[in-house]
Amino acid sequence: MSRVVVRTAIADWVKAAEIFDDVRRGKVQFQTPKFVAGTPNYRTVAYVLLSNAHESRIAMGGPTSGVKQIDYTAHVVMHFWSIDPDWEAAQDRFDEVIDLLKAQIRTGGRTLGRPDVVLQAGEWAAGIDDQVTEPVTVAGAQMTQVASVSFEVTELIFS
Repeated sequence: MSRVVVRTAIADWVKAAEIFDDVRRGKVQFQTPKFVAGTPNYRTVAYVLLSNAHESRIAMGGPTSGVKQIDYTAHVVMHFWSIDPDWEAAQDRFDEVIDLLKAQIRTGGRTLGRPDVVLQAGEWAAGIDDQVTEPVTVAGAQMTQVASVSFEVTELIFS
C-alpha cells in the first residue's frame, strides 16, 4: 500500500458523498469560479492532504512476518466561494458543508469503502478536528473562506 492509495481512497469516499462540487486527491491551483444566473450562489472544492504518518510494527508468527500499522493524519481542505449578498447566509452554508463532511466521517467512515486498505478512519483520541479561516472579500463582493477537517486514517500491512 502507499500514501497515494490512502489519499485516493479518502478522495473517492468524499466524492461519493456529493458534498463538494469537486474533490481532488491532492492540492491543485484553484481558479475563482464563475457564477452564472440560475446556478447556486456558492461553490465548494476540496482536496485531500496527508500531513503526518507514524508507522509501528508488531512481530507475529516468527522472525520475518508481522503487521505494520501506519496512522496518517488526513485533512480534507475545503475552499468555499459565495456571491450571496447576505454574508451570514453564506457563512451558514459554509458551516452546513463542514457539518455534512463531519457527518460523513462519523456515519460511513470506518473503512472509507476500502477495507483492503483502511482499517479505520476518524477513530482517534483527538476525534475529528476542524479549522476555519475568517471569511474575506475577493473579486468585488464575492466571499471566500477555507476550512480543513482533520482525522486519522489507519492502514494495516500484513507481511
